[in-house]
Amino acid sequence: MKKLLILLVLAGVAYQYRAHWLPASQQGAFDEQGKPKVMVFVNDQCKGPCSQATDFLDRREVMYEQVNVSQNPAAEQTMRDWGSPGMLPMIMVGKVRLDGYQRAQVDSALAEAYGLEVLTSYGQKVMGAHFDETGKPRVVMYGVSWCGYCAKAREFFADNNVAYTELDPEKSASAKEAYQWLEGNGYPLIYVGARRIQGYPEGLLKQTLAEMF
Repeated sequence: MKKLLILLVLAGVAYQYRAHWLPASQQGAFDEQGKPKVMVFVNDQCKGPCSQATDFLDRREVMYEQVNVSQNPAAEQTMRDWGSPGMLPMIMVGKVRLDGYQRAQVDSALAEAYGLEVLTSYGQKVMGAHFDETGKPRVVMYGVSWCGYCAKAREFFADNNVAYTELDPEKSASAKEAYQWLEGNGYPLIYVGARRIQGYPEGLLKQTLAEMF
């Protein structure tokens, strides 16, 4: 029962910070050459989380455009057009929308857009394990034996002939360290290359596999 309660709480946190991908028909944050760029939406009241996000991007030496939505109806409309629920900071990396600031979510979006070189050396090691020796994305699931949604994911992979690697943070010290760096906050935590999928949203998982394989 205790594990179930913990899982439910963590699932709520994971949903709050889940990344969202704009549909193919909708333009995201791109420069004039069509390359993904980073935009950070803030307001005058957003202090801690917004500062953490911009400080993090500064440390990663990633160029970004900061947009203050206070007294800025056009910026507020852009957020609505991109499906934002209004949580700040809102970070756009290409077509990926991140509501609020979670370091590992931003790292995943940056790695997908710009490559693993944008990560720390340890981050490159962790995320590098999500690719094969040719650089092709692999499916990696961080899961545990008692997790019901992990069982559903295993069944989905088997039914769809999807090759994957499962790492159990409760049974492997290296998997636990990687899961902690990835700021795992529930199970399963699935990666397809650098793309992070928290929980078991089957529709998103199907979409991601169709795009990448």
